[in-house]
Amino acid sequence: MPAGYHPFVPQATITHLDGSKTTRDGTRLLLGPIDGSKSFVVPDGVTYIGRAAFQHNSTIRSIKLPAGLTKIGELAFQGCSKIEEMYIPDSVTKIGSEAFAWCIVLDHVALPAGLESLGQGALAGCKSLEAIYFPDGLTNIEPRTCSRCHSLVDVHLPESLRSIFHDAFAGCQGIEEIIIPHGCYWIESAAFNGCTSLRDVEVPDECHAVLAAFPDGCRVTKASEGRMTRALQLVSERANDGVEIVGMHAPAQIAHIDAGAGRAI
Repeated sequence: MPAGYHPFVPQATITHLDGSKTTRDGTRLLLGPIDGSKSFVVPDGVTYIGRAAFQHNSTIRSIKLPAGLTKIGELAFQGCSKIEEMYIPDSVTKIGSEAFAWCIVLDHVALPAGLESLGQGALAGCKSLEAIYFPDGLTNIEPRTCSRCHSLVDVHLPESLRSIFHDAFAGCQGIEEIIIPHGCYWIESAAFNGCTSLRDVEVPDECHAVLAAFPDGCRVTKASEGRMTRALQLVSERANDGVEIVGMHAPAQIAHIDAGAGRAI
């Protein structure tokens, strides 16, 4: 295989001094630098970072992406083992499958506000990632999106979310709490498999959540059940504080109310 060859680079390209390659019109970056650079500025005018452009680059630490970038291809930064943070411009609407997978020291990534599609396994294996904010407008969390992100603790899901697919957060042992948006109607099996710190999850009433989506020992309740539980807790607290309860009707599914919960002064 000749030096500088890359299987995904077409012939009509320009090769730059650092070994990076772009299309002749400068709109596509097809290959990142191969000269051992520790930092790289993607040229202005680039709207697409190609498939596997930086894949397994073990020297680069810092990458600046241009305003106007719209798409990051699959595997684009997969296995870049030295990148610690990534700021993605809001112009990006699509991030391909495994685009940042196994960036093992990546501890901060800001997903763009205009993001419409985040591919399967996009952040899988990012072991140092501690927080992720999915922007409003995103409707699906694809399979393996954040699987094996062992340090992940803080997860924000957008109100636009409709589905969470299998293994989306599998193996994220640090997640203790997750808030499922009201519009989410489908959570697939094993979505939170191996999230051993997750103990309680409340899902919307309309949500078709497979119990196998959550780890053993995790208590899953519908939103209406959660509201009733909280209401009864409040009743108990207020009653024991000496507040009289008048005319309360307990629904049939409530089997027991603690002694003293209806005690009047």
